[in-house]
Amino acid sequence: YSAQDLQSFLIAKADGNYENKEAQVLGMYTGVLLHVLTERYEKEKKKAIFEFDLHKKEFNYLFYFAKRAGEVKVRNVKGHDTCSFIASYGGKAKKVLIEGNKGDYAARLAGSNGGNIRTLVINGNKGDFAAEWVGDYGKKIVTLALYKAGRYAGINAQAQTIIKGRKALALYKKLMAENPCV
Repeated sequence: YSAQDLQSFLIAKADGNYENKEAQVLGMYTGVLLHVLTERYEKEKKKAIFEFDLHKKEFNYLFYFAKRAGEVKVRNVKGHDTCSFIASYGGKAKKVLIEGNKGDYAARLAGSNGGNIRTLVINGNKGDFAAEWVGDYGKKIVTLALYKAGRYAGINAQAQTIIKGRKALALYKKLMAENPCV
């Protein structure tokens, strides 16, 4: 399957009326799909760069517990726990960008428990507790950037550098200029 196939799957499964446990399992499944796609790209010596736009559709736990993520941009998700636990438990990601999310706990515990994320950016989040406990017991999160990330963003975050406000927006724009897909 391709990144486009994964995008189509996400749109097909979005806005479902899932019970919490079902939503968590579906979110973990999307995390496994992203992980496998990332590994395949890396094995083929391709850059694992992905962008997924949910067009403001609801998808709780999107990419929940994705262990490997390469460079991923997730846009316009309505749902809680978007990218929570991504690159955790020994996982890794180069860049994780979340833009236009509407929901609590975006990227909660990302890069935690032995995980590693080079750059995590949350831009335009409408929800509380984004990036809560990121990097906790992780190897490292080098840069965490939060711009309009919601109330209590970055609570107990552990990163080498934490950037907020206009400097975070400038970093986001720089990353977009370097690679528009991510």
